[in-house]
Amino acid sequence: MSSIDIAVPLPLRNSLQLDAAYGTDASKVTLAIVEHWSDLNGLVDSASALHHSIPVISLDQSDAADVAVGAGEVASAIETLRPIAHRLLKVPEQIRYSEDPALGLLLYIAVRHGVMQPEFSFRHPQIANFRERARFPNLDEVCTELVSRGHLLAKFSERLNHCPNCLSARILVRDQCHHCASSRIRDRAVIHHYQCATQAPEQQFQNEDGQLRCPKCRRFLNNVSVDYEVSTELCECEACGELSQHPDVGFRCTDCGLAGVGQALLEKDVESFLVTAAGMALVFGSEDEAVGAVSSPE
Repeated sequence: MSSIDIAVPLPLRNSLQLDAAYGTDASKVTLAIVEHWSDLNGLVDSASALHHSIPVISLDQSDAADVAVGAGEVASAIETLRPIAHRLLKVPEQIRYSEDPALGLLLYIAVRHGVMQPEFSFRHPQIANFRERARFPNLDEVCTELVSRGHLLAKFSERLNHCPNCLSARILVRDQCHHCASSRIRDRAVIHHYQCATQAPEQQFQNEDGQLRCPKCRRFLNNVSVDYEVSTELCECEACGELSQHPDVGFRCTDCGLAGVGQALLEKDVESFLVTAAGMALVFGSEDEAVGAVSSPE
């Protein structure tokens, strides 16, 4: 196994006792340990693709780091990230130290098995989020550029509805009354009286004695399937009393409170991104090198 070098501030290197285990050859730096994410700027040229792609262990809870751990967990975190560091070591120096900002994201994805997938969590207003956004603030624009270059392939992942007012995807979708927009609706049984063809909610057929009697012709209904049939084709709004065959599909935004009908929601496709063969060849120098680097990180 070829060795890797770790970029780490000297005081932290000493406290973690890494000096004896790792060298300091700058050309081999493919992993960084920092106390705070901002410390990386003093270790790796912030304009280089390496700065954007290097696996990072952070002692604070930065989302931009690959792993956030306590001081006692650094050794195991190094082993976790070692395969990524070895893949990065196989990348030609002219790629690692390129100042092309888009290449930084391509390199980041390529050495992490070539796939960047969204995470889905109600912690984010848009529900779908890429943790890489903490490291790449202009992630959407760079992904678009890399797709146009043929180095990334966008693949459909999910379709979400967003509030037309605040663009949040934290939406409550519900059936609601088309008259007053209340969601306090319920299905009602409908009776069809065969003899006079009356159709009405069941409660209109019930008299004081609990018997069924047609509100139109006043005949008693004694036998289901002989005198009448029952179906659940109506819904009743318990807020305004409106009866309808089909309620509206409505929504309420949990962030801004906007309510409306479902047609007003904005649909947005969420995509994952895969590095193409051309992208891998660019990063690793050739398609053969790319296949070998990803399949055998050592």
